[in-house]
Amino acid sequence: MRSQSSVSYLGWFQSFFQINHFGSVLALSFTLFLSACGGGGSSVTENDLPEPGPDGVAPTLTSVALLQSQERDSSSDGVAKLGQSIKVDFTSSEAIMLPEVTINGVAAEVVGKINTWSASREMTESDVDGYVTFNISFVDVSGVSAESDVSETTDGSRVQYCAEGCVDPVEDPLVGEWMLDGAGAAGVGPVAGSMEWWSADEAVVADRACWFDDIFLFSKDGTFNNIQGDETWVEAWQGGTDSCGAPVAPHDGSASASWAWDEDAGTLTIDGKGAHLGLAKAVNGEELSSSASAPESVTYQILTLTADGTSLTVTVETAPGVWWTFNLAKKPVSPFVGNWKLDGAGAAGVGPVAGSMEWWSADESVVADRACWFDDVFSFGSDGTFNNIQGDETWVEAWQGGSDSCAAPVAPHDGSADATFTHDETAGTLTITGKGAHLGLAKAVNGEELSSSASAPDSITYDILTLTADGMNLTVTVETAPGVWWTFNLAKVPPSPLAGNWKLDGAGSAGVGPVAGSMEWWSADATVVADRACWFDDRFSFGEDGSFTNILGDETWVEAWQGGADGCGTPVAPHDGSAPASFYYDEAAGQLTLTGKGAHLGLPKAVNGQELSSSSSAPDSVTYDVLTLSADGSYMSVTVETAPGVWWSFNLAKVPVSALAGSWALDGEGAAGVGPTEGSMEWWSADASVVADRACWFDDAFVFGDDGSFSNVMGDETWVEAWQGGADSCATPVAPHDGSSVGSFSYDETAGTITIDGRGLYLGLPKAVNGSELSSSESAPDSIVYNVLTATSDGKYLTVSVEAAPGVWWTFNLA
Repeated sequence: MRSQSSVSYLGWFQSFFQINHFGSVLALSFTLFLSACGGGGSSVTENDLPEPGPDGVAPTLTSVALLQSQERDSSSDGVAKLGQSIKVDFTSSEAIMLPEVTINGVAAEVVGKINTWSASREMTESDVDGYVTFNISFVDVSGVSAESDVSETTDGSRVQYCAEGCVDPVEDPLVGEWMLDGAGAAGVGPVAGSMEWWSADEAVVADRACWFDDIFLFSKDGTFNNIQGDETWVEAWQGGTDSCGAPVAPHDGSASASWAWDEDAGTLTIDGKGAHLGLAKAVNGEELSSSASAPESVTYQILTLTADGTSLTVTVETAPGVWWTFNLAKKPVSPFVGNWKLDGAGAAGVGPVAGSMEWWSADESVVADRACWFDDVFSFGSDGTFNNIQGDETWVEAWQGGSDSCAAPVAPHDGSADATFTHDETAGTLTITGKGAHLGLAKAVNGEELSSSASAPDSITYDILTLTADGMNLTVTVETAPGVWWTFNLAKVPPSPLAGNWKLDGAGSAGVGPVAGSMEWWSADATVVADRACWFDDRFSFGEDGSFTNILGDETWVEAWQGGADGCGTPVAPHDGSAPASFYYDEAAGQLTLTGKGAHLGLPKAVNGQELSSSSSAPDSVTYDVLTLSADGSYMSVTVETAPGVWWSFNLAKVPVSALAGSWALDGEGAAGVGPTEGSMEWWSADASVVADRACWFDDAFVFGDDGSFSNVMGDETWVEAWQGGADSCATPVAPHDGSSVGSFSYDETAGTITIDGRGLYLGLPKAVNGSELSSSESAPDSIVYNVLTATSDGKYLTVSVEAAPGVWWTFNLA
């Protein structure tokens, strides 16, 4: 529940008709009477009313909000551009004369009356980019001026002006891969941000390329990694020779590290021995003289961080008056990321020059005859990984021991390589690293056409002929012999309609019968759904990158053949979601293949040709026939024949992306409290002093995953109370309320409830659970159900409440 300012007209009249105002009332009434009769006089929107005599009470403004004129509500991240208008809406404690308002130092047009006013003006080329300022001067109708002008909002609203349009702020601007931003990106000087003593110029960037390609990875889960590859810049104090060399521990990326951003303090702390930004030796209070003296953490001051999360400048004082500063740029998402296929007829060929296919080209008949080749997927991951995904068959040639026909893939060209890719934009090349990993045709490598699988190189570098601006089409070529060029045209595969999270669609969504789609022998009715709720909340997650995951939570339906008792129980490997799995949807054949031991849809025992009798007999893949897939990708029916004339069928529904997905925190002052009814905080509420004293609590994150997962992320400290063995102070989190649980959430919009499943997982405060305030950590329940009081449609604000005892309600406001 977010507080809103309001003005009571009754209150105004009560204050207005105090004895001190009586003369003012008579004068004002007489003036209005003359005006109504056509006589002279001024209105209260003019500054030349007859002086009724000061009342001695200075007026104040009870609410002030700043916003772009076309917006309905003010916010802390409002934006405006050239030609748009900014307005200030405000109300006063009593009737005031026409106020004087400036916006960015320029007089604004003011409209309103009595105590409700609005001032606006259009932004022009004379306005400077930045946050908009304003000033309000006002006098009440008795002639008493405000004690001071007003230039701040009461609701925290602000507007950033950018003539050409401001960049959209991102939720987690630090998350992603960062690199030093070329010339001028590192330096040292006598004050924060200064590089007057030394700065990395173009020559340094060239000489230390092994340093400027280092990656500083901030992950959404709070982990941090230094990624340096085979070489980085190694200095004498590390035992090097001030040159490129193998990274030296602990500054080699081996640290188990994390990061914490204190937005209020403007600091960024990297925790983990050897983990660092910019230059390894630059730490708080010293420049390292040995690797052994690396601290456990380094805290950097943030000088700039753009709202779109693309540029970052940090600085650290290594000695009094010695500041190292680093400018970093976020590494953009590669245009190659995604799944690619050969682009049909004319997509592969060979000729005497790059791009030529005059000697041979794959025509329509080749595409038809070699369909097993043209459905191969070349998958580029966002983390720089590369995979060949070929399914059960690909085109296997004689040099591989095949017969120039469709057959099982042959190692190492079978997708088994642990491979990566590198794009050199300057050179216009794309390098695939990993023995057997390839684009187009396996035999076409640098300098030769392979004659045996054993001679596969460790990497192949392709020349890029074209890469469309939208990242949907790519042409590469490789010279296999002097004047012999193989060229491949690839097209990016649009996101699969299956991408997302699915679950069984309630009653009638699982069953078995004598033909595909039939459930005449057995079907899951409403009773089954209720009794096996632990099965019907399972998620089947299809990733946009072709990955697949079974998400089962703490419990699923475990049958006797798995060592269970046909009841809800802990998932049993390999059907526990632990398999690194992938999926392939062959739309033409109407088949969906899950690859990964234990990966499954519907019921784990139902696989091709059998119903499993033991967990150890789980196959490496299962292929389902797709009976239906709705045009909007929301519903799907699949079936699998487990024995001749025995078909298991499953109806699945896609789980909509929850408005809760993302990272939440308590929303500052007034964000937590307790009272006798839902939403009430009349007994106790977290005020500004609580927020300051318990900063370790207010920086805790409550993370709702797109996949239905939930986690508490608390860092090294949170608020630990006496019942947890603490001292009502900031301290190390105490199990099970330490974020170590694997959890999930479910949001029942109809009932207006959020259920957090997982022992020790919670929203707001760990002790506030259904029916009690915990008195010991051991009594933590396996789940908590919160009532949702508000959940804004833009997914930015959430208020939940839980009854800890009859008439005792804890309420939490999250943002």
